[in-house]
Amino acid sequence: MKAVMLVDDERPARELLKMTIDWHKAGFDIILEARNGKQALELYAENQPDLIITDIQMPVMDGLEFLKRIKSICPSQKVVILSCHEDFSYARSALKLGVMDYLIKDSLTEETLYNLLEELNSPCDDDITFYEEPKASSPAIFTDAFLNTDTDAEALKWSSALKFYTRKGYSFFCCLCGIENFSASDMELKSLREELAILRTDFGFSETVIYHHRYFLILYLFKHKNSEMELANNRFQVLRLIRKKLEMLTGYTISIGVSSQSTQPNDLLPLINQSYLALKSKVFHGTGKNLYYNEQYSKTQALQIDTLNNQIQNIRTSVRNTDKASLEKNLNLIYEKGLDGIAHYHYLSYANAVLLEILIENCQKRNLSYETIFGSDTLYLDIFDKMNSPSAVLQWFLDCFEKLFQTVSEDGKPYSPRIRNILNYIQSNFQQDISLETIADTFWIHKVYLAKTFKQETGKSVNEYIRSVRIEKAKELLLSDHIRINDIVVACGFNNPQTFYTLFKKYVGMKPGEYREQMTV
Repeated sequence: MKAVMLVDDERPARELLKMTIDWHKAGFDIILEARNGKQALELYAENQPDLIITDIQMPVMDGLEFLKRIKSICPSQKVVILSCHEDFSYARSALKLGVMDYLIKDSLTEETLYNLLEELNSPCDDDITFYEEPKASSPAIFTDAFLNTDTDAEALKWSSALKFYTRKGYSFFCCLCGIENFSASDMELKSLREELAILRTDFGFSETVIYHHRYFLILYLFKHKNSEMELANNRFQVLRLIRKKLEMLTGYTISIGVSSQSTQPNDLLPLINQSYLALKSKVFHGTGKNLYYNEQYSKTQALQIDTLNNQIQNIRTSVRNTDKASLEKNLNLIYEKGLDGIAHYHYLSYANAVLLEILIENCQKRNLSYETIFGSDTLYLDIFDKMNSPSAVLQWFLDCFEKLFQTVSEDGKPYSPRIRNILNYIQSNFQQDISLETIADTFWIHKVYLAKTFKQETGKSVNEYIRSVRIEKAKELLLSDHIRINDIVVACGFNNPQTFYTLFKKYVGMKPGEYREQMTV
């Protein structure tokens, strides 16, 4: 048995947590309880548990301070935050300190707790008998026809086969297994499917098909249980075995969407759809987990995910067409969402990863060094951990895509290395007193030749381009109410306010003050 410590200043909250699942049957014992971080630290010194579940807001010593102290004593200690607060800053701080998960009390379910226990790999594998061979009398539930189709209509044919089992007191649920960052041929997928074809345990058995050429859809049948707690525990055991087998076969992280259970054969198609909606929710809940269908949240989250994916596709199109306005619009739609809480921490991580992939793909396609776009030849995976807010991440992506666009001329052709270096120089030094002459001297180019080649590749003169960069920077600074316009004049490299006002009106079509008023309403 593995030991658990509960830390919460509210005794009813601790009691509710103890009653949510059958901890002992799942391989855990709650041996320690504390009212605050200070008391928990004293108990920890005497008996270090395998898992700590702690609240954040507590008297004497709160959960984050307790977490810091524990991690300084034992960096590998498994800790879960359980809080009433869906707060982005709390979640981000806790995850940076290395917690296993950050859970919200109001949405805590037995499935959520079983997911945590699964990550600790208990109970031991010998607790469940695992058979590979089906009984000869078992009729096929899934048909080979489904392997070659993308339609859910085939599921309707399975319902009659299910009746054989539901009449004998069996229930069933569906799970959809996704292998993260895994690319396989049809032959490899078929081979994996054959390995998974029949999973038989003491509780029941399953059958597997390849779903939409990407996922493994598993239908699991089990003897109906009167006890909901026993049912949940058995389902947890089965899902753990499915995950273990897939991880052993592939070596990759596995995310599993899990439907509710039913005794009605006609519910098969809705349950398949539930497992798909549940799997999509990994954008909000993270990968490598069992993701359970929740009617209240799953459909809403699926709509949000579809919207996000459409925005990302729009960004790909914007990059391909060098459409800066469309790019900025869609980036703002992604990052100016109400990003608070752990669900949106995962959402943000997903968006970051996809957008970073787009930038890297374009670096490779256009033969650009990382330094050109990211400012360094080395791109560190923790780059976003150092940014304090979604708006900081947004600005980082805006800057990177701006540099990417600068490598492409107006007709879509890549800039020459020399012009690209000059554009980067202007972007870094527009606040200074630079001109055609100073740039020509800096790069040891005759100013007549520079003027000609720059105009040919960019469609603008050197001085026009400098002015356009300064105006774009001024537009950005005008969005901040606290920055005076006279300070913006200096920050953007203009010689005097009158020149700034005249050029801004020419390029933007309105005065700086009017632009600020219109954009900050």
